[in-house]
Amino acid sequence: FSFEPKEYWSHVSEDAKEFISMILVANPNNRPNAEECQKSKWLQEWANKGESQALSPNVLNALRSFRGVSDLRKLLCEVIGFTLLPEQITDLRKEFEKLDVEQTGEISLENLKKVILGGSKGNPFSFRNRLKEDEVEEIFNSLRLHQADTSIHWHHFLAAELSESGVDERNTRLAFDRIDHDRKGYITLEDVMGLVGKKSLRRRQISYKILWGEQIGGSKCGSQIDYETFAKMMSPESLL
Repeated sequence: FSFEPKEYWSHVSEDAKEFISMILVANPNNRPNAEECQKSKWLQEWANKGESQALSPNVLNALRSFRGVSDLRKLLCEVIGFTLLPEQITDLRKEFEKLDVEQTGEISLENLKKVILGGSKGNPFSFRNRLKEDEVEEIFNSLRLHQADTSIHWHHFLAAELSESGVDERNTRLAFDRIDHDRKGYITLEDVMGLVGKKSLRRRQISYKILWGEQIGGSKCGSQIDYETFAKMMSPESLL
């Protein structure tokens, strides 16, 4: 046989044509078995490509769990994200880029669905058999740390991952010290706003003030959080 008409096959790689030629053999005794087929350069290329673009199950679990996290914990996790060094978040950055399909620095609902539910139920790299579309929408809404947001930003995504995995004591201490820049021994909402930048939180500033007042102002620690309380808040076991 031949690969005709040429216009139909012009976009097909030589490796793919070689694989087709290898298996389209009339005599079954001369056909490669499954193990031999798996060694095909073309199949291995696509297997690696699919695996590299698949979202980590651990990352997906964190995104799902984030739906049950309080707004205050989400805020503090977002703030901690600003304190981490680039080398500490390299792997998570790669996972974010899988969801940032259009490379805009943001994740849209459409692209979140495309990556998580992408492909058919038989696709081994798809979570379609474990998640429904409305659940992906719930994940998206939980990651929008303000209702006015129409997409998910990097620090929202990072907050979700930190909320599930927690932060080790060294990073917790570093985060607290960076927020408590004038070494008072406690942090306030103003300290948080100062670290993240009022411009970054401009649209959420009022809602965060209300949130801080409700969940911190009414507690026994008043509107201030000392390090011990902060560390407990950021532990994975925290019910905050």
